[in-house]
Amino acid sequence: MAFPHDGNKWKPGESGNPKGYPTGVPNRSTVFKRWASLVSKSNNELTGLKEDLTEEDLVVIKLFVEAKNGNVIAAREVLDSLYGKATEKIESNHTFTTNPDEFIDSYLNK
Repeated sequence: MAFPHDGNKWKPGESGNPKGYPTGVPNRSTVFKRWASLVSKSNNELTGLKEDLTEEDLVVIKLFVEAKNGNVIAAREVLDSLYGKATEKIESNHTFTTNPDEFIDSYLNK
């Protein structure tokens, strides 16, 4: 397939999808948030009580229950949500450069 405009796919300001995403159509995140905020009277598996819970609450509660029952992936998700993902620090004595010539020289002169 040949591209128009001397090998460039589109001219600046021109689009390959001129009509674009239809106006007013919610994106997936918006739809998820709407459903996640839906409230219903449900059994809280952690407390055993019937409560008004959002769908998001139910998902989080289920994640806690799975973690408590030994699901390692669920436990990692709970801990990452509570404390953030674990990071590994790497120490280096090397000085970095963005100059390609200096980089090549430092590599060759090891």
